[in-house]
Amino acid sequence: CSGSVLFDGGLPTLTIDPNITSNNPTTPNTLAKPGDEITLTFTTSEVIKEPVVTFSSGGVAIADTSITYANSSGTNWTAKYTADPADTNGIVTYVITFMDLMENSGIAVTNGTGSVTFDKTPPTLQSVSMISNNTNNTLAKQGDEITLSFTADEPLSETIVTFNGSIAN
Repeated sequence: CSGSVLFDGGLPTLTIDPNITSNNPTTPNTLAKPGDEITLTFTTSEVIKEPVVTFSSGGVAIADTSITYANSSGTNWTAKYTADPADTNGIVTYVITFMDLMENSGIAVTNGTGSVTFDKTPPTLQSVSMISNNTNNTLAKQGDEITLSFTADEPLSETIVTFNGSIAN
């Protein structure tokens, strides 16, 4: 009788730190809102079975548990989900659990590079005021300059002001 037995006593590890990003068009891709896709990429030291990634947003489990996994080489993995309106505002965190083909469990991984913050709350404007350069700054006539001032409750990426159908400069 002949044969061979493969002994695998080594634990699988991640060889490249996990990287989390969002497909939100902000640069860099660190923000997410409902409907945006959150992607976690990582590389393992050896071929593993499909990992389990548990995502949380703002310290609470995400609402969309239909995480999709892709494996391009047995060691290069992505895990993705779509941010949901029911998710909690805050930093998106994760736990990666995995095992090799011999069912040796790797040490769960909870951090890496990149970061994503989920924000479903629309900004609000505070302290909104409008004045003109007319001697009576509550009135304006043709040729007067009108100034709109406001404060937002959070940083804004783009603000477009429209006066009577015309975009202000």
